[in-house]
Amino acid sequence: MKQIITLTLSLFVCLSSFSQNTIFSTGFEIPIDQTDWTTGMSLSIQEAPFDYPGDLDPWEMWDNTSQAPYVRSGNSAAFIGGTLILEDKYDWLVSPEFLVPTDSNTAINYWMWYYSSTPSNWTWLYIMVYDVSEGTWEIGELVLYEEDAYLYYDQEYSFNLSPWEGKDIKVAFVKRGTYQFAMDDISCISVNNGNDLALTEIQAPTNQNGCTLTANEDVKITIENTGTTVISSFDVKYSINNGLFVTETVSEQINIGETLSYTFIEKADLSAFGDYTIDVEVNVQDDQNSSNDLLTTNIKSKDAEILIELKTDAFPDDNSWVIVDENNTVIATNGVLAKETLYYDIICLMSTGCYTFTLVDTFGDGISAPPGFLNVYYNGNLVGGFDENQSNFGSEFIIDLLGDGCGVADVNSVSQEMVKAYPNPVSDFLFLENLEEGHSIQIFDILGREYPSKVNRSANNTTVDFSNLQTGLYLVKITSQNNSNDSFLIQKR
Repeated sequence: MKQIITLTLSLFVCLSSFSQNTIFSTGFEIPIDQTDWTTGMSLSIQEAPFDYPGDLDPWEMWDNTSQAPYVRSGNSAAFIGGTLILEDKYDWLVSPEFLVPTDSNTAINYWMWYYSSTPSNWTWLYIMVYDVSEGTWEIGELVLYEEDAYLYYDQEYSFNLSPWEGKDIKVAFVKRGTYQFAMDDISCISVNNGNDLALTEIQAPTNQNGCTLTANEDVKITIENTGTTVISSFDVKYSINNGLFVTETVSEQINIGETLSYTFIEKADLSAFGDYTIDVEVNVQDDQNSSNDLLTTNIKSKDAEILIELKTDAFPDDNSWVIVDENNTVIATNGVLAKETLYYDIICLMSTGCYTFTLVDTFGDGISAPPGFLNVYYNGNLVGGFDENQSNFGSEFIIDLLGDGCGVADVNSVSQEMVKAYPNPVSDFLFLENLEEGHSIQIFDILGREYPSKVNRSANNTTVDFSNLQTGLYLVKITSQNNSNDSFLIQKR
């Protein structure tokens, strides 16, 4: 089992949203002696690694070794072999000199591999930092690797260089022990510090179950501090349908990584019926990342509602309802309903349309055992339904011509069972009886998509092929020559 013990370890998180600069990067694809990296050996960690003993092997470059386990990418890596004799010696791999930027997060990122098949002491990896102006080395980090480890190249590690901001330094990876050890794909990355606020959510307004929005709707947002400084003042703004922005200044502190919910003082006027596009934006001085400042939401304000109050009977899975518009597009459905359950549903829609509500009982006796009831309201007015004494309506109960777009008064009608459709649910073939000549048959799913109808007509009945349709609810619309309609909500199993 691999075990890693890290002393004085600092993790560096690279925030891709900020300006990122690569100070250097190497995969050791050319020999080390042709790069600015240097290698060597010392007998003590305190010795300056400039005069290496000549009888000890330094880090080596291994070319054309794409199959070697100590190569992570490309064809080579910086590699040091082990010895069978435990020696207190140190292998140095030293970076080129570079300046650590100020006002930034800078880190050395590296991949490492180690292996041993013989018992030994721990393998130690020192990360050493050389201050050029001082001419001294110091230990930045010490990482210990367990003995008897086998072929590991499992993750990228980082060493934070923030303590050396503004200094010219070198970084050395110093390996102690008898393990074989390799390093590959070493880079030094600097990410600018700075202010950044992200707009993460528009909490309000939302499309509501209630139908109409008002002239005093809240605009509420969530803001996150994704930068590296505490923010105490910033601007937020919103616009409706690309109109003028409403701008407000917020004087609240958001600590690094924290979020804030804010509700605009000025309300949004969404009282007119129709569709709205609401753009919300957050702005902070010296913003490091403008790509997370803006969110958009689309809101529908509808001026009419259908309220359905329904009590089902004792038979499970045989009641359902659907509302369609004048184009037979399904506006809403509650699917197959549970038995002996009171439902209370509000459907939002535009009053300029024309709608039909259909309650279906596949058993054919309404909802009469025990009796249930139905009340349908349009904009608060009762437009149809039945009480417990009228619940045996047969297969369908229809309330049609709902809405100002119908051109005639609302009509409450019980469907005449002139046309029969069975079985329901259907598996392969639906049978229709008592159809007039010259009728047409259309099949729609609950999303209003029309499906080709395969129909076989005979003198006594008409057969509709459902065998290739997916399981679900379908609306079968039958239109006669005089444009009268019969509709059936059919469940396909």
